[in-house]
Amino acid sequence: MLLRSGRILTRRLRIEGSTDFVRTKSSSRIIGKELDLFHGRSDLERAISTRGSMKTFIQVLSHPTSDNSEPCIVLQTLPGTKYVIGRCGEGLQRSLNQNKIRMGKLKSIFLTGCLDWKGVGGLPGFLLTVNEQGSRSLTLHSAGQNLSYACSTWRKFMFHNQLDLQISCPDSVYQDDHVAIGGVAIRPDGYKDSETPQEQLDYKILQGRHNKTDLDPTTPDRRSSCYIVQIMPSRGRFLVDKAKELGVPPGKMYSQLTNGQTVVTEAGVTVRPEDVIEAAKVPPRVLVIDCPAPEYVSGVIAEDWKRQIYTKKRKNGQNPIEEIPVDIKLVYHFPGKDVDPFAEPYFSWMQSFGPDCLHQISHPVYSPNGIMLESAALLNMKLRYHTSSSQFPRLYTADAERQFPADLPSNIGPMHALDLVALEPEVKKKVEESSMSMDLGYVDWDKIEKQAGFYRQEEDPQPATNRHETEPQIITVGTGSAIPSKYRNVISTVVRTQPESVVLDCGEGTLGNLSRLYGPEGLSDLLQHITTVYISHLHADHHLGTVSLLREWLLHNPSPRTIELIGPWLYHEFIQEWTQLEPWVDWNRVKFVDTEQYMVGIGFRGRPGGKIGHQTARPLKACKAFHCEYAYSVNMKIGDIYVAFSGDTRPNDFFATRVGKNCDVLIHEATHDDELLEEAKLKKHSTIGEALQIGNQMNAKNIVLTHFSQRYPKAPELQSQDHSSHVAVGFDGMHLTLSQIPGQQSHIRPIQDMFDDE
Repeated sequence: MLLRSGRILTRRLRIEGSTDFVRTKSSSRIIGKELDLFHGRSDLERAISTRGSMKTFIQVLSHPTSDNSEPCIVLQTLPGTKYVIGRCGEGLQRSLNQNKIRMGKLKSIFLTGCLDWKGVGGLPGFLLTVNEQGSRSLTLHSAGQNLSYACSTWRKFMFHNQLDLQISCPDSVYQDDHVAIGGVAIRPDGYKDSETPQEQLDYKILQGRHNKTDLDPTTPDRRSSCYIVQIMPSRGRFLVDKAKELGVPPGKMYSQLTNGQTVVTEAGVTVRPEDVIEAAKVPPRVLVIDCPAPEYVSGVIAEDWKRQIYTKKRKNGQNPIEEIPVDIKLVYHFPGKDVDPFAEPYFSWMQSFGPDCLHQISHPVYSPNGIMLESAALLNMKLRYHTSSSQFPRLYTADAERQFPADLPSNIGPMHALDLVALEPEVKKKVEESSMSMDLGYVDWDKIEKQAGFYRQEEDPQPATNRHETEPQIITVGTGSAIPSKYRNVISTVVRTQPESVVLDCGEGTLGNLSRLYGPEGLSDLLQHITTVYISHLHADHHLGTVSLLREWLLHNPSPRTIELIGPWLYHEFIQEWTQLEPWVDWNRVKFVDTEQYMVGIGFRGRPGGKIGHQTARPLKACKAFHCEYAYSVNMKIGDIYVAFSGDTRPNDFFATRVGKNCDVLIHEATHDDELLEEAKLKKHSTIGEALQIGNQMNAKNIVLTHFSQRYPKAPELQSQDHSSHVAVGFDGMHLTLSQIPGQQSHIRPIQDMFDDE
């Protein structure tokens, strides 16, 4: 229940049945007028440590929502080593940051399903986060081909200078003293061996900022990667009383017996290990089944999931895996949208494992679209209260499209993010119970806001998401830099006008953020009005969401309609390479425009000669940005207004006086506060004061600041400067018409006070 002023939203644990359901989530509290929900790794591990018996466990990292559309789990063994298994969709790294799940001891990633952008779009950013958290060596696994090719397409913008990234062979089995994991490539109906591509790429050769190696053509591997996870047997309990009874003295002989050696006591008694050590329990086996479409069901059912996967002896000389009795205790199911796990023959196959096997199902139709990024959602609620409901629309949430059948056996249930299943010493699932939670489906925002003390009635009958119909609107979808944080996703801005909408940079998770802002109908309407996606430069935080957005755009816009993709020519090369993995997507309707064609002044050297891509009909001027190779600042006409967009750059007088002069709105990066000028120079970014100065030089009618360092979740201090009354500080999800920008200054102090009170 929810209590005020010392106020704790209580959550409790329960244990059920032979499969033993237990649920935990950290406490949530309201202090003063602040609702602050935390649930993360540290809280979960504290709950584990209090039980003191969980040697090996699996935690769910994500289930399908707008915040992260793909299912993913992590296995942790006794030494703390982690293994990620599943689909690394966009938003995964932000979920880890939200929930304080650290991956410093991550050893391997096992990708499931068919290799496409939906399943690996979050992997580049995830690798950056893992590297930053201390991981220096990592192996990627897939039961199919194409993984080395896919990673090689990222060579133009992914530079893992401190991460030794390896790609395993598809038929290899990972094994250490605690676990063995083997891949299973499930074939769709009618699949022929001749369809399997033969990949010879060495990803390590293709790493490097200046690598210009061309990739050989490839074809997509249609097989779906699934996994057998075999927990290795552990030694039984040493029976001290029995050893004493047999006359075994403590010390060296105890150690010898523990290591499997027979000993002879001083009395001449021969003592074997089995005389003083309990028989080891049969370790559990876990299956991870990714069945992306109905044509894979027969392959899943026909597979021998009880087969042995490896025979190599362990370092301690204990039994090889082939001698381990198979006891399948847990199955994770990742069925595609068109696969009904409760229809025949899939459901009967699931029940064939028996009543003691726990089944966890992650299905897009059966998953609730609740809030998984609670910190960002609560910030949205506070900003809505302190500014205007017309600027911060309520986030879209929904219950699952379909509910699980009511008469299911108790061992079959939904998979939910942050759930835990202990594998040793016995299988137990931890299940959350809560009197109020935003992650279980539809959120009653009226109720949440009133309980938290942040409720205000709508002051404008026109929804924030529709105001572009009367005047141009700027939506700062993501306002952070480098990596996503709890409060700010990486950069993306949408300019909406009555005739068209344009996306300016498209960081990872942009599509998910738009889905959370608008819901299915609003998102479809927006996509039908988007005419252009612009990418300022090749750094990953500015474009990793582009492929997902373009794929979704193609679904909502029938042929022959096309969309412009404006950006550096190297990004065009990446798109051309990636399309070979997804040839069924109609990429021909994406018309690439090389920004270099519209340069004012000197362009970049090293670009291939000749025309690259198409030309745009919209008025567009570009200049070099002072940031990295092939980075641009532009001024383009969108609808009836001119929008200047800096991208990442140091202050650029040429951009101010020759490219963006007299624009209607300047959207400028403001990565650092003014006191960090030297760091801004070092990293080739702008401070807030420098961005405002460029706006003054440009004579921009309005200025929107964005791309803040993740060290600044708070509203920055704006110094008293000319033009400051026409300045807006971007927050994720903010909707501003041009006429609202001058009034934004009045909200800065209440917002700063709000953060100061935390």
